[in-house]
Amino acid sequence: MTASYEQALVDNELIDVVARLMREIQVDEDSLAFDSIKRVGIGGNFLAQPHTLKNLRKELLVSSVLDRTKRKAWESAGSKDLAIRARERAREILKDHTPEPLYKGLTQALQAIVDRARKNVLK
Repeated sequence: MTASYEQALVDNELIDVVARLMREIQVDEDSLAFDSIKRVGIGGNFLAQPHTLKNLRKELLVSSVLDRTKRKAWESAGSKDLAIRARERAREILKDHTPEPLYKGLTQALQAIVDRARKNVLK
């Protein structure tokens, strides 16, 4: 069997993008932020507004492998393409990640399933 950790990371990014695109667009009093618009006015800065701070993270899609910097900054940082960035990120995850422990009893339940399968296959 083979696996590409890089491809798994890229695929995960694509799934995130598609999920975000498929999400229903909310159009209501809160999402339209009329109060903030009135308060800030035309040409003002919305970034420091409580409404923006409250809602930005759920609207902004942050990538772990895509590079959205300007070309000059990207070139200055080594011109790393998607494959290189995904490989580096995969290596970071493999080196640093500590998985959550399985909940109590799950290991035994999984082992029982494997034991039953072996018993039925080896009959």
